[in-house]
Amino acid sequence: MKAIFTIPIVEKMLEACGCNTNNAIYALVHTSNTESKNLKTLHKQINVVNSAIEILTTNKTNAKKNSEEYKLIKKEKDRIFTEFGNLKSSQESTIGINPIKAMVAVMTEIYLETFFDPIQFFVPNASSCSGQWELWDDIDYFNLKKQITEKDSAFKFKTKMLSNDIWNYKFKPEDFPLIIKRRLQHEKEFGKKLNPESLIKALIIRMGKLAKPDVNYEVIDYAIRSLFTDLKVKKYLRVDREMEFLKRLETEIKKTLRKF
Repeated sequence: MKAIFTIPIVEKMLEACGCNTNNAIYALVHTSNTESKNLKTLHKQINVVNSAIEILTTNKTNAKKNSEEYKLIKKEKDRIFTEFGNLKSSQESTIGINPIKAMVAVMTEIYLETFFDPIQFFVPNASSCSGQWELWDDIDYFNLKKQITEKDSAFKFKTKMLSNDIWNYKFKPEDFPLIIKRRLQHEKEFGKKLNPESLIKALIIRMGKLAKPDVNYEVIDYAIRSLFTDLKVKKYLRVDREMEFLKRLETEIKKTLRKF
């Protein structure tokens, strides 16, 4: 049932960084069943993305065909296409093959999962679980879990989030500390779409911040460097706008869920 709101929100995230919304199909590799829980650790995501691209588009990648990820996605292929056809907002049928854009979709889905279930994201380097612990302390967690599996509640959450002003928010200089504001002004970043690579990095950092017990930053830094090495991204990525966006999005999601 979560796919009812997951796919539209992933589409919005893709739009926010100027990516084709059909890449949202890649988020469905994580929304099938309990088996997919095992695929949500960060170190598996490069093979998840490569496997999904190869299976869903027939474009050749470095996917490990004997891996758990490849086998599960291949098994779920028909279900993924059917479900995406029912949920997508675009009439376009072409599926992207860019691993960065696919990774935005995959990582966004994992991040959204933290509002409903804890995720051992940094295994095997850290066993901590990332989740919205403060939110869960404030609400009836089991009621939330029940509500979100009901079609009417899932649809209500989707409707409220898609109409939220967060998707139209334009960053202003006063949103940032002076030194960051000056750099963003110098680099003419205000008014631009979010950077997809920076959004991926920001999502990883945020997953680290949400982890309990705390995860050492060395673990987070290593995870970031490893993933971007696999993605062949060598440039240093600043994440000021992307982190601010995620914090604002998180606030809006929490506000909505507290009303359930």
